[in-house]
Amino acid sequence: MTQPRPGVFRWTSPTGRRYEVRPHSYLDGENTTTDHGMSGENGRPG
Repeated sequence: MTQPRPGVFRWTSPTGRRYEVRPHSYLDGENTTTDHGMSGENGRPG
């Protein structure tokens, strides 16, 4: 897990999916978890 800036966390699951979680925006109700899926050749994280 990495924390590129305060309140933002990124990690890669054992299956290669990458996730990013940010603080919730109460002003616009923005989704705070981003699933980046798998990338790179042969399904390996890129």
